[in-house]
Amino acid sequence: MMLQHDQLKPEYRLTATSALRAQLDSALFREIRIGHASVERLPNGDLRILLHADLLFSGAGMYRLNGKGRELLDRLAPSLLQLGAENRVRVVCHSSRPASTLSRALFIDAWKLTGCCSAHVVSHFLRKRELESLHFRAEGHAYAEPIAAGDDERNRRLEIRIEYFGG
Repeated sequence: MMLQHDQLKPEYRLTATSALRAQLDSALFREIRIGHASVERLPNGDLRILLHADLLFSGAGMYRLNGKGRELLDRLAPSLLQLGAENRVRVVCHSSRPASTLSRALFIDAWKLTGCCSAHVVSHFLRKRELESLHFRAEGHAYAEPIAAGDDERNRRLEIRIEYFGG
């Protein structure tokens, strides 16, 4: 039986998180080097992987994974296999604010689009039989949580957050 992350001694928890981060850094080496991906440990011990949307999808307004996106997710899968069933993997897609004046239709479409993007990523992971025991959660946040001003491309991103708490 695996211990829940919050039941581990603090020094072991940090070591486990550091080892997983090192594996993710290695899997995303090329993307991190060119500034299209990052892996960071958050203050609460969670790990966050940020991926530029163009790595996964064919362009703005697209929600289906492209071939390179599937290959990139396949590189992450071995690291995710090491997670226990008590961990949660949140997949959150974000969009950039449209340059034009926002209308209700654009707002709704952005939420639908980002929800579809994250659902396709989770679906890809779940098709890999080894990962079906993990707890995935797909979320679309549209442009509600920008990391840059306005319609900056950096806002178009996918966040994979590995959360550590009991199941």
